Amino acid sequence: MKSNNSSGANDDKNNYSIIKLKRAAVTVLSAASVKAKLLANHEEDQIRQLVSLIIEKQLHKLEVKLAMFADIESVIMRMREQTERARHRLMHERAQIIAARLGLAAPGRGNPGSLPTNKLAMGYGATGPNPNPGAISSQKAPPMRRP
Repeated sequence: MKSNNSSGANDDKNNYSIIKLKRAAVTVLSAASVKAKLLANHEEDQIRQLVSLIIEKQLHKLEVKLAMFADIESVIMRMREQTERARHRLMHERAQIIAARLGLAAPGRGNPGSLPTNKLAMGYGATGPNPNPGAISSQKAPPMRRP
């Protein structure tokens, strides 16, 4: 009977070691799980920080581009104003030249509209209907021969 007792004691010892081993395995797995969760949380925080940084950089780039567009717009507006002033000066000069050719008084700043600006002076552009339309067609050069 001693063999039964010794084998029963061995079985109890083996069962106790297996239980102890299982508890150790559960403890190790729990610790690894907690560590993995902490690492995952830390990684998520880093990802959020990096995404936030990327968004800030993109926003800064957009702000710089908008500032450049605002500068370009102001330059274009100044150029437009200068062009408009130059156009008005040229129209006034044109009116003065036309008035001088027609022998009229030059329109001054105080009397705008004394001469319509849409009429052409003598010798410029279409001066009226052609008195002899057939004469022009008879003066055409003969077609050139190609070798």
